[in-house]
Amino acid sequence: MTTGSRISSANMPNEGVTHMKNRRYGAAAALASSLVLLTAACSSSGSSASSGSTSGSSGSSKAPYNIGLAAGITGPAAAIVTGEIEGIKAAFSQVNASGGIDGRKLNLITSDTQNVATTAVAALTKLATENNVIASFGDILANNCQAQVPVAKAHQIPLICGTLDPEQLQPAEPYIYTEYGAESTETNGMTDIIENKPLNLAHPKVAIVYLQSSSNEPLFNAVAAKIKADGGQVVLTDPIQAQLNLSVDASKVISSGANVVVEQIIPQQLQSLSQSLTNSGSKVPIVAEATTSSYQQMVLLKNPNIYEMSLDPFVDPTSTDPAVTDYVNALKLQGISGVSAINGQSIAITYAAAEALIDALKMCGASCTNTEVNTDLQKVSLNLPGIDTDYSYTSTRHYPQDTFDLYQWSSSQNDVVQLRDDVPSNPLPSS
Repeated sequence: MTTGSRISSANMPNEGVTHMKNRRYGAAAALASSLVLLTAACSSSGSSASSGSTSGSSGSSKAPYNIGLAAGITGPAAAIVTGEIEGIKAAFSQVNASGGIDGRKLNLITSDTQNVATTAVAALTKLATENNVIASFGDILANNCQAQVPVAKAHQIPLICGTLDPEQLQPAEPYIYTEYGAESTETNGMTDIIENKPLNLAHPKVAIVYLQSSSNEPLFNAVAAKIKADGGQVVLTDPIQAQLNLSVDASKVISSGANVVVEQIIPQQLQSLSQSLTNSGSKVPIVAEATTSSYQQMVLLKNPNIYEMSLDPFVDPTSTDPAVTDYVNALKLQGISGVSAINGQSIAITYAAAEALIDALKMCGASCTNTEVNTDLQKVSLNLPGIDTDYSYTSTRHYPQDTFDLYQWSSSQNDVVQLRDDVPSNPLPSS
């Protein structure tokens, strides 16, 4: 493995991305249910990616398959959901251009949850009852998608959440999947980065900063336990709410004497935390949970103290891998091009999740039912070299699982560089 390397793009001067051994993670990326809007009105839905018909899996064999997305299109996590939609549309456009699934095109219907649990339930209910979706992507916030689970089960709709509590994923439950994984699978990765390469802290003093949620708490409880068992200390545990200004939290980190921070916060909060620490003269390293940041934000912040875990490798648009070529061309049709744009928040990982759903639909063809899609999802094993490899589910594992990539901004190279492609994940314990 080559470390510290980069790949330049003619499309985006001074913005490159390191090409690495193609690994895929499926752990964690959820945000907290505390990120809510004051408004809770149910949103209207929109559609894209097909002929505009709203018929679902029943009826004519040439009717489109309706696929839902019930997530926070507006609100603090909107940038992540925008990336998800772009990834899904890119995957669907390729299938539709070649005639669909045995003649049935894929129709994406979106419904805004506004980051509110009750609205999340209403949004998925509408997709199930009015739009007859055969499957749906759920909210990226663990608590909100948790609220959607009973709806998915009642209507037997395969639901691909952003992430969920470990208890919801182990043992695996019919119809319930995650796109990113579960935060608790990141425990070994976070501690390995701190105790081994690249930080090599023999006796770390760890500050934990995270958004309060039912999926984040098990992760950081496990991280704290492992750090203490290995001889380190947890000097600060700072659960936060929806505030975007983390200057006070940065002061807490400095006062605690921490020599490393681990976090699970949204990109705007990471920006505030890192800038506040920098402004105070602190160079404490930050181990950022997968999906906290993206290539785009790392280029923006240019902060070498951030060590970003990634769900999948940053995509090199100059790669000749067929999967990358298809991905780049599909995004270009949406007006998305260049290293920074194609590596936007959550685009690639959601593209892989959409491709997994497409593979499941191809198994049953033009006559898929919801229950058949659920069964076939458990057989999917996806390989997209240059984007994501071994994105898979099984009957006992409804979250994708492998390893993490690790990135850092390099001031000397004026670019984001790959440090590792082998950061270990850990499976959820069997119940």
